[in-house]
Amino acid sequence: TKMASDNRENWLDDTDFDVILLGTGLTESLVAAAAARIGKTVLHLDKNDFYGNYCSSFLLQSFDDLLQRDLSLSDLAAGVSSSAVEFRGSVPISSEPSALLFNCDRWVRDGPHVDALRPRDGAAAGTAAGQIAVLPPAQLLSDDTDATQLADAASAPGIDSIPSAPPVAEQPAPPLTLWQQLLKDSRRYNIDLSPKLFLSVGIELEQLVSSGVHKYLEFKLTSNTYMYLDNALHLVPSSKGDVFKSNLSLLEKRALFKFLSVVRPDASGPEAAVAAPAADTSFAELLREQKLNDKLQSIVLNALAFACTNTAEPALSAAEGMRRLRLYVDSIGKYGPSPLLGMLYGGSELPQAFCRLAAVYGGMYILRRWVRELRFGDDGKFEGVVDSEGQPLTGRHFVTGCDYLPSTIDPDASCVISRAVCITTRSFIAEDDGEQVLVVVPPGAFGNANAIYVLQLSSGMCVCPHGKYVVHFVTVSDKARKLSPRAELEAAVDALLSDRTADAADGESASTSEPILVYRAYFNQHSHVPRASGLPPNVFVCSDPDASLDTVRNFNEARRIFERMFPGEPFLPKQPEPEELTWAPEPGAGPAGAEADSAETAGRLPLAVSNPEGDNTQAVASETPPTEQADVA
Repeated sequence: TKMASDNRENWLDDTDFDVILLGTGLTESLVAAAAARIGKTVLHLDKNDFYGNYCSSFLLQSFDDLLQRDLSLSDLAAGVSSSAVEFRGSVPISSEPSALLFNCDRWVRDGPHVDALRPRDGAAAGTAAGQIAVLPPAQLLSDDTDATQLADAASAPGIDSIPSAPPVAEQPAPPLTLWQQLLKDSRRYNIDLSPKLFLSVGIELEQLVSSGVHKYLEFKLTSNTYMYLDNALHLVPSSKGDVFKSNLSLLEKRALFKFLSVVRPDASGPEAAVAAPAADTSFAELLREQKLNDKLQSIVLNALAFACTNTAEPALSAAEGMRRLRLYVDSIGKYGPSPLLGMLYGGSELPQAFCRLAAVYGGMYILRRWVRELRFGDDGKFEGVVDSEGQPLTGRHFVTGCDYLPSTIDPDASCVISRAVCITTRSFIAEDDGEQVLVVVPPGAFGNANAIYVLQLSSGMCVCPHGKYVVHFVTVSDKARKLSPRAELEAAVDALLSDRTADAADGESASTSEPILVYRAYFNQHSHVPRASGLPPNVFVCSDPDASLDTVRNFNEARRIFERMFPGEPFLPKQPEPEELTWAPEPGAGPAGAEADSAETAGRLPLAVSNPEGDNTQAVASETPPTEQADVA
C-alpha cells in the first residue's frame, strides 16, 4: 500500500541488494568498500548531508552551526533502554536527527556577531559602510527654492545643469573583529570531530596501501611528541638519539633505553622474557617489574603505548601493551624520525576514501536519505527496509551505527568522550611550530582521571589558514564524577593556551597584538558499543569511535562484520597494479576463420589480471573497467 509520504519519482530502479548500510561512519564505510570490492551489491544511505558521522570534518562556520544545532537536540543516551527490541515484522527507525555533540560550551573572543556593514550615521539607508552616499536631488535645494526658480536657473545662458553636490567623504569600514576574521576564512578550516593518527607500520596503514585507498589520501609525519610533566613540556624520546638528548636523568635514560631495546620480538638476552608476559599481567604491572620509575612508566604507558583508559578496557593488558609498543618502535624511521602520521584536509577524508572505493566497484550512495523501518521474517532474519521515500527494498544484510538503533547499545561497555577544539594565533610551544605536534598530559596532572591528548595542527596540514592553529583536546570522561567537558579540560586548556598576547612586532605596542586564543569549544561525544547478543544473524551494529588516536577499533570491527557476512572471502583484497592489467582483444578480432562472439558477449571486454608468478592469467568478467562502474546518487 502507498504510504502518505511516498515520493515515487525518487524511487530507485534497483530494489534488491546484498548489503544495505545506514550511516557513513568509518566502520560502515569499511564494510561497504570490502563488500563492493568482492562484487556484492551495496546500497549506502545516510540521513546527513555529509560523510563520516562522528568522523566528519567541518568548515569553521559549519562546525559552529553544528554546536548551535546540537544544543536543541536530545541526547541519544536518554533514549537507551535496558530491554532488547524484538526483531519481528516491522521495526521503525526514528528519523529525528540525533546529537553528534552534547554538553556544548562555546566561547569566541569579542563576541560572535558584530555587523561591520551596517550604515554609518548620516548615510542613506541601505548604503553599506565605505560607500559614497548619493543624496537625492531634493536635498540640493534650499527650503525656499521653488519650481519656478529652478526652471529659470536651468534655462539661464551658460548654465547647462545644476551643479552636483560636493562628494561625501568616504567612511572607512570599522575593523573586523577576530571572530569575523575567522569566519572570513571559514572555508579554509577543516575541523575534525574525532582527529586520528596512524602508526607507520600499523595494520590500518597496511590496509590502506593494499586496498589502494591510500591513493585518495595524503599524509604527513608529526614533528614531535611531548609529555606534560612537572608543569613543563618534555620531548618524548622516539629513538636512541632522542633518549640521550632528552632531559631525563642518566639513570632514567639508561633504564628507558634498556627497556626499549628488548621490546622487539627478535630481542635476545636475559631481558627478552619481557616479550612474553603472563596472560593475567597488566601493562602497568609489567612496567613496574622492569624497574621503571613513575615518570618512565607514565611516558611508556601514555605516550608510547597510548593507553587511553575507558570503561570497556579499564586496564591495558601486558600483551596488548607490548604489541602497541613494538608497533611504535618499529614505526620509527619507516618514513622519517617520527612514528606517527596524520592526514591532510581532516579526518573525514578516510571514510570518504572508502566510500569512493565502494562506489568505484558499483556501490550506490545517497545522502539525505534514510530508513523508516526494518522488515524481518518469521524466523527473525532481516529481509529488507522501507526508505525515507517510502520505497520497499530487499537485502540480505543490514549494517548501521548505534545512533540509528539506540536500543542495541550496551550502556556498561560504552563511555563518554570529552573534547575541546581551540583556534590560536600561534603555536603554544615556543620552540616548536611544527605542522603537527602531539602533547600527552598524564592522569592526575590537572586532576584528570585519564590521560589528555592534545593535537596541534597548522596550515601545513590543510586544516586552517596560514598564521592560525587548530588545537584538539581529548580524554575519556570520568564516569564516576560526571563532570562537564569544560570542567574536565579547562585546566589543561588554560595551562597550555594561557590567555596572553603574542609577541608584538617591532614598533607595535603590545596592546594591539593578537591574543593566542580566539576560539574555544567544549563538547561531549558518546562512544557507544552495541550489545554482544540479541541481534538477528544478518543485522550488524557498529561501535562509535573511541577516544584513542588510532583507528584500530574500526578496522578490526569492520573485518569481523565482513567475515560474518561473507565467510572465506578476502577482506579488502589487494588491488592489481596497472602493469598487471591487460585487455583481451576486441570481440571477433581473433585469427582468420575464428567464429565471431555471440550476440550476448558482443561489446564485452573481459579484463585479464596477469599472474606475476607464472604465464597464466586469470580472466575477470567485467562489462566495463571497475573505474566506470561507480553509481553515486
